Amino acid sequence: MDHLGDSLPRDNPRVRVYGPHILAFNAELHNMISISSRIGALFLSAIIFLPVPSFWVLVVEHVPIGPVVGMMVFSVMSMMAHLLFLAQWKFVSKFKWGAHSDKWED
Repeated sequence: MDHLGDSLPRDNPRVRVYGPHILAFNAELHNMISISSRIGALFLSAIIFLPVPSFWVLVVEHVPIGPVVGMMVFSVMSMMAHLLFLAQWKFVSKFKWGAHSDKWED
């Protein structure tokens, strides 16, 4: 029966120390953490977006050039949210290594 860890290279120090099956489990764990972190980053982006509509209404009601200011604020906030999401995505991807990875670096 072929196990998940059987495809790992045997000459790698990690495989010798920990065993291939533990490493395969760790790879699955890393994948789960990676996915949950990305979902968390999306929620964080949504939380950043939440104050924008109320601020928009406030500005439009009380300032003559309200729509222009509102558009500027909205674009800056959305840009910040996307940058935060992308930075978090890169951070998680940097630490992602799996059992089926071609590159093994120590």
